[in-house]
Amino acid sequence: MKLNIFLSTLLLVAFVLPGVTQAYSVTNTSAKDLGNGYALFTVTYKFGFLNRDLYMPVLANRNTKFTETGSNVNYSILFDGQTKATATTSTMTNSDMSVNLNYSILPGKAKAIVLSDATIIDNQYYVPRGTSETFTLIALVDMRNSTMKNNISLQMTSLPFTLVETKKKIEARLKEAELASYKTSAVSLK
Repeated sequence: MKLNIFLSTLLLVAFVLPGVTQAYSVTNTSAKDLGNGYALFTVTYKFGFLNRDLYMPVLANRNTKFTETGSNVNYSILFDGQTKATATTSTMTNSDMSVNLNYSILPGKAKAIVLSDATIIDNQYYVPRGTSETFTLIALVDMRNSTMKNNISLQMTSLPFTLVETKKKIEARLKEAELASYKTSAVSLK
């Protein structure tokens, strides 16, 4: 009898507790060539905390590097096997001057949004304490007028969230190392 109780407890801890205690994780990613120079990228992730309410962003912006600011999800389109989102620096030189410009080269166009079944409150998804919700970043990329169509992938570069603990709001975000798995596979466009 004691052995059965012990084994039941062990199974409960082994199978139920990891799913309950994990606050966030990526559950799926996809990269699809839609033809005619278009790609569709998705990153699906799960978020929730046992002891805190949670607010997650609905809107998403394209950028080129990991960022510690802003209230929206940020993502970068990576090209030709690029492994990490980075800004590009260029130098312009003529006979009269030499100027370094820190700007990002953003081939193509992209639009994205985060979808979820979570309730929206004040333009953010709301996840009550003790529950979790699934979120999917969906990005449509238009590369019709670009020559860079090989090995294109999407990397999430910022995922902010707000924790609420006894009416106190705590602004937080995943760190660059935590966002490493928030990346799709690469696709080459036709």
